[in-house]
Formats: sequence, structure tokens, C-alpha cells
Amino acid sequence: MLALKNVSMSYGKHEVLKDASLSIRPEESVCIIGNADSGKTTLLRLFLRDIAPLSGSVEADGVDLKSIPDHILPLYRRRFGVKFQGRELLADRTIAENIALPLEIRGTPQKEIRHIVKNSLKQFGLISMRKSFPHTLTKQQRTLVSLARALAGSPMILLLDEPLEDLDNEHRSLALSAIQNCLKNITTIVFSREASLVSELQARFVRLENGRVQEEERTESPSPLSSHNIFTRFTIPFIKDREETETEKTLPVKKVRVVAIHSQ
Repeated sequence: MLALKNVSMSYGKHEVLKDASLSIRPEESVCIIGNADSGKTTLLRLFLRDIAPLSGSVEADGVDLKSIPDHILPLYRRRFGVKFQGRELLADRTIAENIALPLEIRGTPQKEIRHIVKNSLKQFGLISMRKSFPHTLTKQQRTLVSLARALAGSPMILLLDEPLEDLDNEHRSLALSAIQNCLKNITTIVFSREASLVSELQARFVRLENGRVQEEERTESPSPLSSHNIFTRFTIPFIKDREETETEKTLPVKKVRVVAIHSQ
């Protein structure tokens, strides 16, 4: 389960999040809807531990992300497929190479990478420009490549920031269909200004307004899963957060919380 617990965040005097709490179950589809500068991208970055909250905690399967050591953080992030808003593709890589990048990072075999990339290019109508570089693409084409890269290889969790921006009706329908095809067995979090995505993706509706999370009551049956199983296989010690009593302060041994993590 991904969770925000009483999270506050600000940039200078601008308070982006105010005591925000939210839980997202495994295999759940959630649309977080808000205006520009409402804090949607901040939420995405918090889930990736790209930034840390000023107060409160962000957790994955009960583990506070602040407790993950820096050298383990890349393993955690491999679980995600991410489409950033306005984030450029790698200029020195072709379209096919950009889509292949997260698969390479996850250690996917080259034969499988070629198969996945080829299917992604076909799905998004990009096969003819597989050897093209980002600077030759339109905004619409760059959006499609960014989305294809996020969806490639069926990641455990999808974070999609304005996934349909700059798309005309034809390509919007194509992209929406691609997202819908990925929803089964994947936790999907969409950040957007488009409230219509809630019904189009049959997702849970969460509104982000004035720094506060406002949820509609869940209408679907809750997932039987309580954990994403993000942390398995590799045994990594994490220092357990606790309030030390005066007695504990005299003890030389630290308490640790043991969690396992594996790469894909």
C-alpha cells in the first residue's frame, strides 16, 4: 500500500500540501484531479522519494521512504513506470532507445527488450520513427513516446502526470486505450486537470484543492491485497523510527527493522 500520512509541503511561503493523507491499495486505479500548481507533481515526486515532506510521512508497504538508504533507492524506483509532465526525453537516444531505457535499468534481457519496444512502437503508431531523435518530434509525438516508455514492461506501479496532454482526439483515444489495457494487476495513479479521466478509467476520484486531499467514498470492492510486495528478496536493514525512552538511550544496540527488496 502507498500512503501519505499527514504530509505538509511548501516552497518558500507557498504551502502546496496541508496535512494531506491518502492511501492507495495494490492494483487500484486512482485519478488525482487538480488545477495547475495544485500540488499534483509534488505528490508524484513524494511517491518516488525525489523530495521529502516537511512533515508527516510517505510510506510504501508500511516503510517510511525516508528510511530507505540512498544506495537502495534505485531498486525501489525500478518498481515504477513514470510519465512526467513536460519532462524531455533523452536527446542523445532514439525513440526506441528512450522506450528501452527503463527496461535496461530493470535488467530485462535484451531479447525481451527488443520485443517489448517493438510492440510499444506499434501500439502508439511510432514504428516508422523508431530511429528518430526527440528533437525531430512534435509535442504530440513526444507525449506518446513518454507514455510508451512509462508503460513498457508492465511496471508494478504507474505514475502518470497529465498523460494525455497535447494529444488530438485520435491520439488521445489511442493513448487512453493503452492505459486502460495496463490497468489489470497494476497500481495506476493519474495526475491530471481532466476530471473526465475518472469515468474513462473507472478510477477512484481524489481531488487536490488548496493543498488538501478530498476523497470520494470508494464504491468498488477493496483489493484483497494489503501489500505491493515492493520490498522482497534482498535483505536490507532499516533503522526503525522510534521515540527513545530514557532507558533506551542508555542501550548500545539499535533496534532495526528488516525489510527485503528485489530488483526486476
